[in-house]
Amino acid sequence: MDVIISGKLSALAKTYNMDNETFVGFMDGINNSLKDAVTIDALEKNSEITLDIDPEKLYFHMLEAKADWLYSLPQWDNLLTDAKRKEIKKAYNTSKIVVKDPKIGRNDPCPCGSGRKYKQCCMNK
Repeated sequence: MDVIISGKLSALAKTYNMDNETFVGFMDGINNSLKDAVTIDALEKNSEITLDIDPEKLYFHMLEAKADWLYSLPQWDNLLTDAKRKEIKKAYNTSKIVVKDPKIGRNDPCPCGSGRKYKQCCMNK
């Protein structure tokens, strides 16, 4: 379920009890969770904006923020199923795993494909 919010910047800010600058800051914070990013620098108080929020991206970015209270809000129950949230959390955890290339031992075959030992080929270069 996507969330679409549209209107003039000043009207939306008033709807959410914010001043224009605070609302623009909020938009900047969720900009990477929108289907079509908004050019923040070009906004004026009478600018017509449409925020097409992708809840899955937003949840992923809330996990990146590392603020438990953001991704444990009860409002998520209406937007994403518990199974979907677990799937996104698993994808987030997987994205943070560092995978190192296996270390080449000095007596292993050289990765350049020469057929020689690494110590006699590329290790000396």
